Amino acid sequence: MKSKIKGMTDQEYTDHIKHLSIFTDCKEVKSVPSNTKGKVQRKPINLARAVKIMFNQKFSGSIRKEHISWWKQYWIKPVYLQIIYPKRGWITLAKIYREGKPSIRVITSPTSSAKRELLVYNKLYGKEE
Repeated sequence: MKSKIKGMTDQEYTDHIKHLSIFTDCKEVKSVPSNTKGKVQRKPINLARAVKIMFNQKFSGSIRKEHISWWKQYWIKPVYLQIIYPKRGWITLAKIYREGKPSIRVITSPTSSAKRELLVYNKLYGKEE
């Protein structure tokens, strides 16, 4: 694996990515009004922001579960991230290389006629948690 950050060895880069992946399960703190002093409000971390921090690339969008076979020709590798919101489980980010540009996309599944939601797995089979 080639280091993506200048001056880092492969092992340092791997440790750095593992450290950053911790933040995808937490929530970020936002400012609170003075009447709730000492209390912390939380909101979910934006997936695009997490991808930007972890991979230093823009989040490109989604891949429909039913169209995965078409995307396989551009597929570099899957990245599994553990999440706790909107429900606890694992999502799949796909590293894609298409038309000379690398991108990162998330796998989604249909819910109703026009809506989509993240495809969240309860467990990863064949992977250690």
